Amino acid sequence: MSKHSRRDFAVLVLFALILVGFTSRDVNASEHTILDLRQQGWQVIDINTRTDRAPGKAPYAHIKRDIRVNTFTLSKGAKQVSCIAQYDSQSEKYSEDCRMAQAGVTIMDLRNQGWKVTDMVVRKKQLKGIEPYENAMRDIRLTTFELELMGKKRSCQAMYDSQSEKYNENCWSAN
Repeated sequence: MSKHSRRDFAVLVLFALILVGFTSRDVNASEHTILDLRQQGWQVIDINTRTDRAPGKAPYAHIKRDIRVNTFTLSKGAKQVSCIAQYDSQSEKYSEDCRMAQAGVTIMDLRNQGWKVTDMVVRKKQLKGIEPYENAMRDIRLTTFELELMGKKRSCQAMYDSQSEKYNENCWSAN
């Protein structure tokens, strides 16, 4: 191999490693991704976005890093999934974690067990109707509760759908 072809090969390998680093993605292998769920007919009913500031990691501990956190709530029929997608600006890594709601756990049950509501957010959204009323809009009221007990945290959502006139609750263990 000549000097030029070795150098060209080294540049190509370096470029490939950089490209892999920028596009790396850490998705929880035991769960589905948001894209997988949407392709299976799950509908995004809520997105909550925030940016957290955190101290940098060595050797850049003196530089703050941004962590972009998107929480997606998806539904399909009476089932709900909560997905957290995070992007860390320093490590340039994207990760997703999706969790099915725990069956049979209600907000009232948790409160009766001593869990305290630490935050509550109410959102209203209009979505396209479900067959045979797809030309009509339906109202979704989604209330998110954050609960805590002895340092443990849980999230619950209560959802009311005006078209089906159904109310359901779903709770997840915090990450």
